[in-house]
Amino acid sequence: MIFTVLAIGELINDKLPKTPSRKVPPQFIARILMGALAGGTAGAAHSVLGYGVVLGILGAVAGTYGGAWLRAKLIEVRVLRNSVFRKLAACDVSLHRSLRQPHPICG
Repeated sequence: MIFTVLAIGELINDKLPKTPSRKVPPQFIARILMGALAGGTAGAAHSVLGYGVVLGILGAVAGTYGGAWLRAKLIEVRVLRNSVFRKLAACDVSLHRSLRQPHPICG
């Protein structure tokens, strides 16, 4: 129940425009601590507490930096895709306007 409330709080906080990057020290440290706690809990259930803590920390670090990298790549692809679609739409409009005069973007 406590983790559910904390997760909902984090979800709401992530949507606010004032929320800083997940990689700034306070948020990053909180993610590492929560990863250690979750990993330790899972590891303790199987009598490997130390391994669970270490893997939880590694998962938090990988999730933070991997998620940031993936979001950046998705934005890059989306921007590129949108610019390609805009160029294609401009070509289509110019083709409908006049078949004699080429569009400056399309040639």
